[in-house]
Amino acid sequence: MSANPPVTQRCAVCGGPVADDRCTRCGAYAFQPINQFADDVNTLAATVKREAIARDAIYVAPPDEQTLVLPRVALDDARAALGATLRRPAVALPPPAAPAAAASERDELIKKSITGTKWIMVAILIGVPLGLVTQIAMGRISKEALGTYSLMLVLVQAIQTFFLFGGANVIVNFIPRATAKEKSALLFSYAGIALAFSVVFFGAMLRFPQALNFLLLHQTQANSTIYLFLLLFIPIVIGQTLTIAVLQGEMELGVAARTQYGVQMMSFVLTAALLVVVKLAHLVPAGEAVALVPVVVLGAYITTFATGFAALARVIRRRWQPSLRWYLPPRFWSFTLTFHFNTIVWFFFQNIDQIYIAAIFNIGQVGIYRAALVVATYALWAPNLFTGAMYPFFTNLIARGEMATLKSAYQRYCAITSVMVALVSLAAGLFAPEILQLFGKSYGAQSLPLMIVFSLMFTVFASAAYVPSTALITAHEDIWLNLILNVVSVGLRIGLYAPLVGRFGLVGIAYANAISLGVLYFTTLIAVGVRYRVTVPARQHLVSVAGGVLLIAPYALASHHLLPSNTLVQLAVRALALLLFVGIITQLRLVSAADLAKVSGRLGKIPVLRKFLPKTA
Repeated sequence: MSANPPVTQRCAVCGGPVADDRCTRCGAYAFQPINQFADDVNTLAATVKREAIARDAIYVAPPDEQTLVLPRVALDDARAALGATLRRPAVALPPPAAPAAAASERDELIKKSITGTKWIMVAILIGVPLGLVTQIAMGRISKEALGTYSLMLVLVQAIQTFFLFGGANVIVNFIPRATAKEKSALLFSYAGIALAFSVVFFGAMLRFPQALNFLLLHQTQANSTIYLFLLLFIPIVIGQTLTIAVLQGEMELGVAARTQYGVQMMSFVLTAALLVVVKLAHLVPAGEAVALVPVVVLGAYITTFATGFAALARVIRRRWQPSLRWYLPPRFWSFTLTFHFNTIVWFFFQNIDQIYIAAIFNIGQVGIYRAALVVATYALWAPNLFTGAMYPFFTNLIARGEMATLKSAYQRYCAITSVMVALVSLAAGLFAPEILQLFGKSYGAQSLPLMIVFSLMFTVFASAAYVPSTALITAHEDIWLNLILNVVSVGLRIGLYAPLVGRFGLVGIAYANAISLGVLYFTTLIAVGVRYRVTVPARQHLVSVAGGVLLIAPYALASHHLLPSNTLVQLAVRALALLLFVGIITQLRLVSAADLAKVSGRLGKIPVLRKFLPKTA
């Protein structure tokens, strides 16, 4: 027998050679062949790792995942110890995501945001013009029909403000932060709160019908038809709004956009049918057609709610776990209460002018005012090409701690918003006389001064980029900041109405709106810069300055008889002013060609659009 036998086995204790079932170095027994030990340990490690992952437990691998060779006794002891460990309650905290996985989630989020922006753009490009055409058709029926339609939209906003406790942004804020089971419980709980508020407010309307004065067109009493309509209309609006909010929170932005802007599409179809019945078939007198306007709005919301809820049900079945229990996330009430008061203040900021006109003047004057306001305000629809994706995108980035990406996205959205709002506002103001003719001859003289004031207002304040700033504040859950700024602005607006209306009449309301809006926009921009240390380039404000000058100049020259009275000449001068503005914003290089190329590319890579893209920043 050789003094040094071939080493086919080694001691699990010291690693020495083994002969005759015993280590020749330390004398230890109870070994196994090295390959058998390795197989057993590797199998055990794989089982431990698989079971730990299945139980959401934290698996701590041995250093460098090295294979250890243990004696049989040690192996049995290890099995028993590991089995006892696995029988303990799993650790509640999930394992931290690997950097590569986090990057992949961020990239997927950005991809969803871009894809959602494409669908939002398509929905807006179809729905928004149809919404404008709908109001033009209402104006063609009568000024009273347009005024009634305007007040119906105010009613919708009132339901979304007072009946949805905290507004739909509460859902968009908390859904990305919740687990699959918490999401269904949160929606169940929040819907219960909304329905409870509906009962309270509906009871208040029964007790105090005077609150419905703006809807009842100055009737003294509400009849059973009005209450029956509200009983059906209120839950439909609540359901449609919550459906859109949940879809946005789940980053299903395309479906949310189609549900949201489907209201404009269906309203257009139903209004077109009403116009045919009144003006072409003469089956209903124009005076009686006013009573059918609420039915048009109700039909549009019923249709879009049905289609949107079907899409939401598919998302819930695929991703959520059913849980019909009461659940409100941490900080829910502090966030929701602040946001609720903020939405109430914003509701009055947005709609107090039309309610004031209905109370002081008459429903026909609401129609005159609405014709000017709706065209000028469509400049604010331009940011919605991105806003529907922007707020949920900001919320998800903050939830993941991606602050560098958040700052970059905010600055890009600000640049794009400023350029688009100024461009659309300037175009609306320059061609206001021609646009107002679409509503009818009676609107031209009465609505033109109002529309010029509104267009100038949005053009001059475009550089403040209010929409991205409020989205950033809300995503950070600093709703109190929005609330303070809104309270100051709405107080200023209401305080200016009496003196300015007494001096300038209906135009005085437009002046009051312009002053208060400027205070709100620029104080919000300053507040965001101070609190979150984000800024916009100084050249961004040149967009507003140039737009304001180019809007006022043609009308000032015409009023001082420095331009020929020929209509075509004046139209050519206004068109030249718009082209000059396009050249200015191109040279300012606020928006890169790459940013807009992504949008145009997703619309089919239209070559014509590329020629008008600004130069790369």
